[in-house]
Amino acid sequence: MAKKRIAGEQVVVLRSDQASEVLTKGLISSGATVQEIEVYKLTKVKTGRPLLDMFYKGIRGEIDVFAFTSPLSAKTFIDEAKKHYSDEEVEDMLDCAVVAVLGEPTKKMLEDLGVRVDIMPARSNFEDLMEAIRTGLHS
Repeated sequence: MAKKRIAGEQVVVLRSDQASEVLTKGLISSGATVQEIEVYKLTKVKTGRPLLDMFYKGIRGEIDVFAFTSPLSAKTFIDEAKKHYSDEEVEDMLDCAVVAVLGEPTKKMLEDLGVRVDIMPARSNFEDLMEAIRTGLHS
C-alpha cells in the first residue's frame, strides 16, 4: 500500500542527465527531502534513413499523428527536421497533422517551439496517450 503522506519522507529520484525538474520540485515543495541520482545519459543518435524517410512523408502530408513522449525527443525531432527542411515546411508538416504529447513538460516544450498541441491525456501514461489518439479526444 502506497503512503499518502510526503512531508518528511526521504525520496531518491533516479533520472537521466536531461530529466525535467518537475518531479523533484514538486516533492520538495510537498516537504520531502530529495536526492537526485543520474543513472544514465541521453545521447543523440545520428540521423538515419528511417528518420529522413519519415520527415519526407511528413512534409508530404502522409503522417496523420505525431506523438511526442518527452521534451527532449520533441526538441531533437524539430531540430533535426529543420536541418533538412525549411522552418516553414516543418511548421506546415506539424500543422497538417495531429500533435499528441505525453505530459505537461513535453507540451510546454512544443508550445515554446511554436507547435500547436492537439492531444494530451489527463494522465501521463502510454496507455492513455494511445487511447486519446485512437478516439481523437482532447483531454
